[in-house]
Amino acid sequence: MEEKRFEDLARRSIEKGITLYTEFLSEAQQSTLLSAHLPGAKPTLWGGYDGAVRRIAVFGEFHESKAPVRLVKIEPRSQKFAPVLCHRDFLGAAVGLGIRRDRIGDIIVFENTGYLFCMDTVFEYILQNLESVGRARVLCSAAQALPQGAQTEMQGMHVIVSSKRLDSLISAVYNLPRGGAKKLFAEKRVFLNALEAHSPAYIVKSGDKISVRGFGKFRFEAEVGRTKKDNFVLQVSLYK
Repeated sequence: MEEKRFEDLARRSIEKGITLYTEFLSEAQQSTLLSAHLPGAKPTLWGGYDGAVRRIAVFGEFHESKAPVRLVKIEPRSQKFAPVLCHRDFLGAAVGLGIRRDRIGDIIVFENTGYLFCMDTVFEYILQNLESVGRARVLCSAAQALPQGAQTEMQGMHVIVSSKRLDSLISAVYNLPRGGAKKLFAEKRVFLNALEAHSPAYIVKSGDKISVRGFGKFRFEAEVGRTKKDNFVLQVSLYK
């Protein structure tokens, strides 16, 4: 059904010469979209900033300024007395307003302030109705972009693996047994460069982005050495 919806959007965009948009898509939905045989060019994926996980699909001509994605800044009225707030707190507050999950994109927490990407259809509603997050009273305002330093930072690390197989790398990064990593593939929780990963035996390449639902996201950078036992020393960058 979902693939048929994407096909319909692509066809309508071509036939009418207009730009059409989806709501925010999960990684699994984006994988379905990118794997589908659609008429015309592949749609553009956009989540409000480079590196976004939840993104809308744009069928037709893409202009960042015209995309129906807005950014809400959510800050405690008194930072001095506010509890430490996390992603779950901000998401729960937004969903608690009755907003569908697909209307909400990524939420970046920076300096105890939430930056929530949303569809323009719920933007004003959030501004007018979101008054508290957790136990903190908050003030919502429109933001044009994430503040400097707020985008997801990356943490470098080295791992030692016997091969460059994708399941070996996931096992090393998240300290899982090999069987545990393979199970993640069966549960459809592994995504490689925005597409669902089907092969644990895939040999990773520099620049590959790996996302494991429930664990996190990282990028494979390069092989940086070998151990005395001829294992690979690999450099990866974890998204914090």
